[in-house]
Amino acid sequence: MISQPHMTQSWKEGTFSTKNKTEIKFSVCYSDQDPPHQFIVIINGRNESHNKYHHVINDLSINSPCGFLFWDHQGQGQSSGDPSHIDSYEQFAKDTKDIIEHNIPVNIPYTIIAHSMGGLIALYSLSKNYIHPKRLILVSPFLGIPNKPFPAPISRLIALFFTFIGLGKTYVRKNGSNKPEEFSTNSRTHCPKNFMAIKNSRFPGKSITFGWLHASAQAQKHVFDKETIKSFRIPIHILFPEKETIVNATSIKKWAKDFKKAHPKLANFHLIKGAKHEILFEIKEYYDQAIAIINLAINE
Repeated sequence: MISQPHMTQSWKEGTFSTKNKTEIKFSVCYSDQDPPHQFIVIINGRNESHNKYHHVINDLSINSPCGFLFWDHQGQGQSSGDPSHIDSYEQFAKDTKDIIEHNIPVNIPYTIIAHSMGGLIALYSLSKNYIHPKRLILVSPFLGIPNKPFPAPISRLIALFFTFIGLGKTYVRKNGSNKPEEFSTNSRTHCPKNFMAIKNSRFPGKSITFGWLHASAQAQKHVFDKETIKSFRIPIHILFPEKETIVNATSIKKWAKDFKKAHPKLANFHLIKGAKHEILFEIKEYYDQAIAIINLAINE
């Protein structure tokens, strides 16, 4: 399932300095034969590098020449910034605005496919009018803090306290170490090969800081606001894995319900039965379902 992009496509990798002086590593792909008529922007999640989803483009069926844009968020992969820390999602959102404006001409439409934390970044950026996509496709979006190891309200209070007393950059786990995972008990994917690819990433990143957790909670509160939800005027697709435990599954369902109530013709909720959090790194049965949904959404 995971393969290298077709050789008929041209790739450009570079580093872009945003207006807030962050060095963002990005890659752009487009056809050698035709200039792109549209772009697919893939916004990855926490501790994911910009090349993680390169395999997806080979499985998309798009009815016009298309370009693809990927990047590393600040503090992860090859981008600069404090590892796994953010003071506010304004930083992520402004980076998103800058990198899109740097790579996509204003007259070219684009679709955003966003995974986990990337889904929250996409919604937050859209709510602030920083980005203007044709549609959003959110895959396992991070719309709520999970109820582990503590209930989410307790985790939010702890994060607020540490941030308030000036310890926002303190890592939740000692020295920023990540909790080791074994395939037999992992919450990410049913695919052994893809699990090992995630586990052995060149850019594993660190565990979250209390500041990151607080900033995430604040961004989630913002995108759940009724007026914010009313402001969204584009189709939004949510791909929801039945076995979701990494992010708060109840929050995803609630946000989808609220959005559908506000915009019944724009809301699209897709349950992938049996799948875990990493839908785009799942076994073929679940991955193919996701790709089919994405292809229909892109070409609607």
